[in-house]
Amino acid sequence: MSKLTIVGSSKESGVLGSQCYALDDILIDCGIGMVRRDGVTRSVPPELATLAGRSTKIKAGLLTHSHLDHIGALPILARNNLIDLNAKIWATPQTCNVSFDVCKDSVQHTDLYDEGDFLLMPDFSPIAAPGEFEVLPGQRAWAFPNGHLNGSSGFVFRLKSGKNALVMGDWCSHDQPIVKGMLPVSEWPEEWIPDMVIASDWTYGLSSLEAKRTFASEAARMRTVIRHRFEQGMFIRVFVFANGKMQNVARILADEFRSIGVPIYIDGRLGKKVWKTYRDVQWSDRDVPVPALGEQSGIYEVEGRRHREELMNAQQPNIIITSPGMGDVGLGPQYLQASLPRRDHFVASSSFLAEGSNLYELERLLDGHPRYRDGDDISFSVTSRNKEQEEEAVLVPMRAEYDHFGLSAHNGPADNLAFLDALIERRGGAKLERYGVGHGAPEARAMGAQLVRHYVIDPDRNVIDLAPGTVIDLD
Repeated sequence: MSKLTIVGSSKESGVLGSQCYALDDILIDCGIGMVRRDGVTRSVPPELATLAGRSTKIKAGLLTHSHLDHIGALPILARNNLIDLNAKIWATPQTCNVSFDVCKDSVQHTDLYDEGDFLLMPDFSPIAAPGEFEVLPGQRAWAFPNGHLNGSSGFVFRLKSGKNALVMGDWCSHDQPIVKGMLPVSEWPEEWIPDMVIASDWTYGLSSLEAKRTFASEAARMRTVIRHRFEQGMFIRVFVFANGKMQNVARILADEFRSIGVPIYIDGRLGKKVWKTYRDVQWSDRDVPVPALGEQSGIYEVEGRRHREELMNAQQPNIIITSPGMGDVGLGPQYLQASLPRRDHFVASSSFLAEGSNLYELERLLDGHPRYRDGDDISFSVTSRNKEQEEEAVLVPMRAEYDHFGLSAHNGPADNLAFLDALIERRGGAKLERYGVGHGAPEARAMGAQLVRHYVIDPDRNVIDLAPGTVIDLD
């Protein structure tokens, strides 16, 4: 009998949490979450004790993509000797190339692991192309591009019963500059049509079912607003996630400014590494290669500390896209401390903002002071966080202009239901045997559980909340 064990998920209100599941001896993602406690933002690992009580170690791993809430606990898994020494961690070539760097980049911001733990990690094994592959001897799966990132994927597993079980991962239905939307279910091979969904994504489960602002319309708004602010003589600073957001935003702004000869600069070691990976590696025809940095693309690297200081102290306006998207680690506090006191600066974000992060708190502050640029005397406390989770705050006057651009690379509730409509149609009208509501705060998953009932046989029994520690018999 096949069993799904929920190792990582959220059990706290308002907290997204990590994604980490075990399908028998196969680990599916292994992320860390973030939670705000006692005024401090802390990294939270999955409940690996769930794996420690098993009779066998994990024999293989699968990663849907390389964001920390899906991969960040891999060094902890190795440290605790929970994965077999000969295990392979399967992922697309982009995810394999980037995941090690994403985890190492996080060492300076978390006390969950250190450099030595990377020596214990098993090998990454690239999935050559979308399609069937063997995870373990006799255990086959089908990998498909799911549109979230360049090289992100979902999986359908063949269970011992012969039924097909779908793991969605984070997914996206619309096209982005770096990747086209998820492969439509109408193009999935008949032999891999799912009988059940065992892991879904309800990150935005509390969003409205009504039509939301599209990626294309929000990208157009960003181009217009930033072009206008730049022509007014303002310096532009955009805070984004290094993996996915930076590449999307840089391409959007380069298309707007290349014709007038204005360079777009990207800053942050990890973002540059991801850029080179996306330039050199494509897993499927849905991945859109990014251009080389330089004159042809109009996108350039910030080439170190001296170059950064030159740009920050320049007399003429310039445009810098920097990570991290929440502004509270790495280069974030440095840029915020330099930019927020200046009326000639326009500061923007385009990423999910975790509760307690700098830009989350900045938005809350500005909601209460809508006329601050007309003379309200307000200040903002820019917080930096070190490896030991200790926080240091610097109070700066708030004079810059701020905006947020919602360039979502995620599905929402309406997308989930549209996918289920297409899947049920592809199944000839037959409802699903089971649906696992996952990857979201508890209240978001509860909303998802209500919305999907129509698509599942006996929903009272077979719509399942993927809460930590849950074990589900799948056959």
